Amino acid sequence: MKFRRLAVLSGFMKKAVEASACLENCNYYCKIMEDGGRYCHGDYNYHNLIRQANRLATVGFEKAGKGIPLLDLTYLMRKSLEKNGWDRKKGMTILESYAKKRIWRRTNRNLFTLCSCFRKNTGSC
Repeated sequence: MKFRRLAVLSGFMKKAVEASACLENCNYYCKIMEDGGRYCHGDYNYHNLIRQANRLATVGFEKAGKGIPLLDLTYLMRKSLEKNGWDRKKGMTILESYAKKRIWRRTNRNLFTLCSCFRKNTGSC
């Protein structure tokens, strides 16, 4: 049983090393971090969104700070999909809406994909 656990941890370590290499090669991530990060919400999810008629407001900026804004989208997606049974169609609707408002470069998509594979740590963005 102990060896099986070690094998699983070894697999996680391998994926972590791969993820780290991807981040080092991600222009979006490197550029933002060189500049000291950008402002992001830090806890962007449906609990911090208020809708009234055709307007949407964001609240709950306790965890706001400098970081990678794309992580806000990643966290919103993860929380929304968890709540909706991982409904792919709803996820695509969120991504398509985002893409209409922002430039969705390949490097952004790659970072989003990478970050989507891991749970967001609590704390600052």
